[in-house]
Formats: sequence, structure tokens, C-alpha cells
Amino acid sequence: GGVPEQPLMEDIELCRRLKALLKPQCPALVVTTSARRWERFGILSTILNMWLLRLRYCLGTSPEVLARRYYGHDAGV
Repeated sequence: GGVPEQPLMEDIELCRRLKALLKPQCPALVVTTSARRWERFGILSTILNMWLLRLRYCLGTSPEVLARRYYGHDAGV
């Protein structure tokens, strides 16, 4: 089915779906992302926010609600 059409946690959902089909793999790929969020909010705050969002997703909060929190945090809210 590919990557789910949702505003946030699409990577988590894709991993859930793939785990049902096969054993997790570690491809030899390099991925580069921006450090802006980490620089702006700091390591601890960013990690705590990411884990809180992930926990809420696992407990059933919709990706739309989580996206508002995630992008609101990015805006300093």
C-alpha cells in the first residue's frame, strides 16, 4: 500500500504495516535531514516532544491532531 496519506507519523504507520509482512531490515543507506528543530528547541525538549507525540499516536490520537501539535511546536507554541 505504500506510505500512508497522513500529515504525521506516516513513518511509524509504514513500519507497523511492514512488520506485519516481514522481519525489519537495515538497508545500507545514508539519510540527511535538517537540524533546525534540534537547534531551535534543544536536544531534550525535542526528544521529549517526539516521544510524547509517538506515545499519543500509539494510544489512538489522530495524526491530524498530532500534526497541529508538532507544527505548532515548530512555530514556538
